[in-house]
Parts: sequence; structure tokens; C-alpha cells
Amino acid sequence: MTTADNLLTNYSKIFYTSYFPTDMIIGITSGSFTVAAPTLGNNKTATVTFDTGFGTTCYFQGIFSTDSGATWNDFGSYVPNLTTPGQPVLQTTTCRGYVTSGGIMTMVGLNWFDIVHSSGSQKTILYKVALFAKPDQGNITPIDTSENTYYDSRENSRKVYISGTFDASTTANTTIPHSLGYAPKVSSFFVPTSSTGGNEGLATVPAGALTTLDWFSSSGSGISADVQISTTNAVFTPVQSSTSSPNGIAGTQHYLMFLDA
Repeated sequence: MTTADNLLTNYSKIFYTSYFPTDMIIGITSGSFTVAAPTLGNNKTATVTFDTGFGTTCYFQGIFSTDSGATWNDFGSYVPNLTTPGQPVLQTTTCRGYVTSGGIMTMVGLNWFDIVHSSGSQKTILYKVALFAKPDQGNITPIDTSENTYYDSRENSRKVYISGTFDASTTANTTIPHSLGYAPKVSSFFVPTSSTGGNEGLATVPAGALTTLDWFSSSGSGISADVQISTTNAVFTPVQSSTSSPNGIAGTQHYLMFLDA
């Protein structure tokens, strides 16, 4: 066996390096849970939890399915019901998530009553979540995924150009400049100072938990938490809840800007 062959089979000898840091996956989790059928004026939620073992928050990205895995959507998205022309049903069923300050990942299913068709049905939600390290994640033990290798050089990795946190303003936008010359991809997370029901108020994000911005956007509400990206800046609007509008809520916002290369 040649040295090259040995490197391909001896996984402990394989390593990856980059001038820029990359997103580091520190664990994965998946599963399913059921949300009861909603009725008029009584929309339903359900939760399932996973202990990351990190003892603190971490970044994450999740997808979910409500059709037994035939199709998948990002956490926080709604697939509209368009069966009645001119009367779209925008709030259907979704799954969101947050990680508490103690490291407990919580998946939350929201199941809305269909007013247009006067109907509601029980939903089974399948979910898959990747957990990512924060820049200041500290000393943790990543979750074993029982794989032979953790990096495949045939695929590109998201390279972090700049990252940071700031105290979110409740009244004004926050601008973070960059010098890339193009509009980069940006990820953002929010840690509320106090517990919040987000924009829809159907489920609560605890104080100090880290979550994605989809908790603070809802179909047709006119309220959102936006990240406006240009060739020179990323502009973060105040994070509003259903009870704070037109002002935002207090908390810490995290951001990461990625290179296209």
C-alpha cells in the first residue's frame, strides 16, 4: 500500500485547513413529534427536547417535514395552502427551534386552524438539525455522529469572513460594514433578554435562549426582523414581538458573514 492509499484509509491522518474559519458542526439530532389538531380559536403547539450536553447555547440550522419526508423546508417556514383561488392560507404548520442557556435544544411545532376551509388536522413533524459552534463556544465535547470522516473536500465549506455580536437596539437599525464588494450570505441569531412569544405569540422563547429570526416574522403581520444586505453593509432591523411593535425587544444579536469562495 502506498502512502497516498494509507492516507485515504487512515482517517486520523486526514486534516483540513483554511485561512478563514469555517462553520464547525458539533452535533446533529433528528426525530419526530405530533401536534394535535387545531380548532377555531384554539391553535396548537407541541415540543420535543434534546440535551446537547454543551451546557450552553450554540448555533443551529434545522429542516422539517409534514408529509413523512417527501418534502423538507427550513425551520420557521410555512407552506401555503393554495387550493382555493384568491384565498391563500399562509399560516399552516411549521417547526421552529431554540437552544436554552443550559444547552437544551427545543423543537416547537405550531399548527394553525385553517379559517378559509374551517378545518384542522393533527400533524406529525419530522425534523433534522445540525448544531454549529459559536466563535466563543468554549471547551465542549462534540456529539459523536459515528462517521468515519467529518469533512469531504469535494464540497465547499462556508468560510466565515467576519462574525460578532451586538446589543440589539429597540428603536434603530444596526449597521455592520464589510469590504467584500458583493452582497454576502449572512446568518443571524438572537438571544432575548426576557422571555418572548415572538410575533405570533403561540409559543414562548425563554429568556437567554438562542434562536433564529423566524420567531420574529409572520405571514401578513407587517412585523419582521430583517437583515438587509448590500455590497458594503449588513443592516439589522430591531427584533419586534407581537407586544413590542413598533419598537423592538432587548437582547443580543449574533451575526456571521460568509465568503462566496
